[in-house]
Amino acid sequence: MKMCKNHESIVFSVYFILFRLFRCQNFHLSTCTLLSVSLFLILFGCSRPNRIQMRLEHLDSLVSERPDSVLRVLETMADSMAVQTESVRMRYALLRIKAEDKADIVHTDDSLILSVAQYYKQHTNDYLTPEALYYLGRVHSEMGDAPQALDDFQKALDAIQYPSDDLFYIHLHCVANAQIGYLLRDMRFYEKSIPYFLASLQDDMAVGDSVGMCYDYRDLAVSYFWTEKRDSSLVCYQEAEKLANVLDDSELMLEVMRNKVSYYRDCGEYQKALDLNTKLIEYANGRYHVNTLYMQGELLHRLGVLDSALYYYKTYMESAQADIHLKESAAKGMGEIAVMQGRPVEAVQHFSDYVTYFERTDSLRREEAVIKMLGLYNYQLRERQNRLLELRVERTKSQLFVLLGIIVIAALVIWVVVREYKIVQRRSQLQEARLRHWRHIQNRKKEEYEENLLSSQSQQTNQKGEETVESGKQKLRHSHSTQIVYAHIRQSKLIKEDEWEQIERDVNDAYPFFNDRLLDLGQLNETERRVCLLLKMEVSSTDIAMLIGRTPAAITLARKRLYMKCFGQKGSAAEWDEYVKSL
Repeated sequence: MKMCKNHESIVFSVYFILFRLFRCQNFHLSTCTLLSVSLFLILFGCSRPNRIQMRLEHLDSLVSERPDSVLRVLETMADSMAVQTESVRMRYALLRIKAEDKADIVHTDDSLILSVAQYYKQHTNDYLTPEALYYLGRVHSEMGDAPQALDDFQKALDAIQYPSDDLFYIHLHCVANAQIGYLLRDMRFYEKSIPYFLASLQDDMAVGDSVGMCYDYRDLAVSYFWTEKRDSSLVCYQEAEKLANVLDDSELMLEVMRNKVSYYRDCGEYQKALDLNTKLIEYANGRYHVNTLYMQGELLHRLGVLDSALYYYKTYMESAQADIHLKESAAKGMGEIAVMQGRPVEAVQHFSDYVTYFERTDSLRREEAVIKMLGLYNYQLRERQNRLLELRVERTKSQLFVLLGIIVIAALVIWVVVREYKIVQRRSQLQEARLRHWRHIQNRKKEEYEENLLSSQSQQTNQKGEETVESGKQKLRHSHSTQIVYAHIRQSKLIKEDEWEQIERDVNDAYPFFNDRLLDLGQLNETERRVCLLLKMEVSSTDIAMLIGRTPAAITLARKRLYMKCFGQKGSAAEWDEYVKSL
């Protein structure tokens, strides 16, 4: 809608330019006509919904003052709504429900407002969403479903952006609080209704709505009275009376006076109530006047002025606007007066009327009770369904979390397995590379040896190397460690810890970097390292087993295991001995 509104002038401009261009280029007339019609339809399609929206907004501004007129206009628009967009249809439906509410048309079905509220819950609008929830509460309240209505009004309050300086929000916050207060008071939760009436009063004070403040004081007075706060109730009635006088609103003054009469009557101050009600009879009209007639009869009856009381009772009973509940009380009062005045026949007739009215009012009370119980049952049923839905959603969430956890754990396990596989693979590759390197060295040595046999210079170099190796052997053979080892072999004794340190020093002294080369092979334990030291000293496997306290088979197995650890493949003990001696 906004796009169409903002670009109307652009569409006209584009149309004019293209039309002139096609005329200059001598396009066929049918082409220009087609272009004109297309652009006209686009413009019409964009502007029409916008005009309907503007018309609905204008009607919304009039609905509070002239709801009947707005309803008549909306009736004329009903047929055209079928071809409108969903947003326009929902706006129309909400405005129609609002107009019917303002016109005091009682709603008996909530299907339409439910669809409207659901739409504005899904398509959130700062103004229309809380208003739709408010009128959902109004409809449920008129249908007697007080628990659901309370829930709807509370949701409307939650949707309002409050506190706010926006008059719309303040007004909606005010009336929603007042409606909650009425429902709680009708359910006889008088104490709980007071905070909502006070909130409504605060909102009316904020915008300076004296009429609203007058009704708020009246509502507070009633709730204070039934919570045994009689002084606070009277103060509220006096404040309402002051505001009605300032406004010079006779209807408002009559409403306050009528409630004040009930206050005096319920407090037992019948003379004050009678004086005030006498004034009401002079000024009241219509339904108010009829009710004051009954109240006058009741007050005179309580004060013992029986003839006058009987007159007002009869006058009330003859009125076409008389309420059946008050007719029941009036018939009872007339029967009691007839008994007091010694007119038994009339008393029987009046009590008979009283029983008839009682049966009818009792039937109405039963119907109201059934409606309330049905509303409570429906509310509890909806709450149960909502709880089941919430439990289902929570269960689904839990299942999703469990599934997500399983996926994460599985991914972690796969990552660890892949990582370990890569480490093992890398280690295997390293061992294979080391074995290839050693074999390459051995092949090179062999090749060098063969080459040295063919050349004198190489032979001398080889001899010098052999002398170096022989020098290491000789040095180790004449070392103190060799003497210790062979002494222990002769005595069949184990080598001590301090002697192992001497052996390691002497081997490294004879063959520099031998210990570093052992460390390069990997992580060797103490027994494996000692076996390598004794192999370097050319001690037999049997003697090695005796010197470190192991069996010959264990020593053989350890050498094979060392070969496997170093090169990643099986090898014999002799191959390991050869490798160690070459280091």
